[in-house]
Amino acid sequence: MIATKKGFFKKIGAGLMVMAAMAPIALGMTSMKSVSADTKTEDKFTISLHKMIKNSDTAEDIESDGTDKGPINGYENYDKSKDGNVEFSIFNVEEAFEKWKGAQDEPYNDDGAAFNAFQQELISKFSKDDNGNDLTVDQILEAQKTYLASNELTALQTINTDTEGWSGNTFNFSKEGITNSGKYLILETDADSTQVSSISAPLIFSLPLKGHTNSSKIHLYAKNTVPKTDPELEKKMQSPEDFEDFVTKAGVEFELTGPNGSVKQTTDANGNIDIKKLANGSYTLKETKTLEGYALLTGTVKFTVENGKISLDEGSAEWAVLSEEPNGSGNWVFKIKNYLKIGDKEFVKVDKDDDKLKLEGAEFVILRSNDPNATKEYAVLDTDDDNKFVRWTKEESEATTLTSAKETGLFKVTGMQYGTWYLQETKAPEGYGLRDDLIPFTIDGKSNQKTQKVTNTKYGLPSTGGMGIWLFVLIGAALMGGSGYYYYKSRKNKLAE
Repeated sequence: MIATKKGFFKKIGAGLMVMAAMAPIALGMTSMKSVSADTKTEDKFTISLHKMIKNSDTAEDIESDGTDKGPINGYENYDKSKDGNVEFSIFNVEEAFEKWKGAQDEPYNDDGAAFNAFQQELISKFSKDDNGNDLTVDQILEAQKTYLASNELTALQTINTDTEGWSGNTFNFSKEGITNSGKYLILETDADSTQVSSISAPLIFSLPLKGHTNSSKIHLYAKNTVPKTDPELEKKMQSPEDFEDFVTKAGVEFELTGPNGSVKQTTDANGNIDIKKLANGSYTLKETKTLEGYALLTGTVKFTVENGKISLDEGSAEWAVLSEEPNGSGNWVFKIKNYLKIGDKEFVKVDKDDDKLKLEGAEFVILRSNDPNATKEYAVLDTDDDNKFVRWTKEESEATTLTSAKETGLFKVTGMQYGTWYLQETKAPEGYGLRDDLIPFTIDGKSNQKTQKVTNTKYGLPSTGGMGIWLFVLIGAALMGGSGYYYYKSRKNKLAE
């Protein structure tokens, strides 16, 4: 059974979070006398070491009593693709323990108590420096190498994620020299310091474990605290109905690149992306696909994850706003907005037969559609901001009127969504007929490069469908009718004579 000293571990601190969260593994705390009483062993013996990742602050300690625990609340299985490469080595420390025991000022009368003290000293050696400061992962690995060299300890077996003996989250030690009897030390002898804030506490144990005298396999558990951060991406799209509103839509794609490669994710119907389990390291975020009619965000957001915190890096694109602190769910939030593609259009009101003659005083509104069966929608513009588009309205009284300028005949609209829209003339220039057709115009990336001419016809030469021509037709018809009637009466009178 593994013995723990919780008071000791409270002093270890945040540098080895796993050691503060749980007691280090200390197995086989029976005395040497009781161990020797259980001397029967199997010819072939396997120690299955299960590497676990703590994913909850409320997770309880795992008691390594030799049994297979299966799924454990508060922990998840180690995953090489997410948690980085690791390596474990097993050592026989029988001689090192005897050497340590002989070097003590006060001899131990009980080997169990001596082994306990030996365990605690090793744990401290691999967690704190001489001044009591927490060691980093790289410093821990260096301290282990120093200890092993000074005690001339050679691994009985070393297993990493590229060698035989590793499967999923399990490292199976079964080489010659590993038996169900003796004192052993298992160390995490290599770890990806960019992925973890601590490495597994050393496992120092005496075999056989209680209740496993005749076992051919035992199960032990190594625990890491790998800080994982789950940021959220909140995406909102400018509304084509009202440019001051933003709505959520699905289908915008982002590419996240980090220490373990790249992945693409797409916003859901709520405009969100949940980014799961980011380990420590540097990341970039780029928009790779947006919706039709919207401008693709350019540049790259650069940020760093460190022990559960996120910070934007220098040179990061400014289109992502990072929350100052985690939300109610404990997640950092990237707030991102997409804007519609917009452009400008200038018009000039001219005489139909002489386009050098600029016409002032013509008035127009902008319609959204030319469908006679559709409900009319009118553009509302900000006349204090260069006639910038604001929204659509179904109320004609709210529509903004554009007026051709004196001398130049110019008028314009700015900041309008890409697409084809329609001018409706509501007042003609003085002396000209009112146009009864809708005048289409297109907003795109080149629409501001050319001024569109809008023509009118003078009353002197009535435009097709205008009142002037009908007046002439009526007068002509009356004259022709009168002449016919006069001819008819005259002929009738002559015949009567």
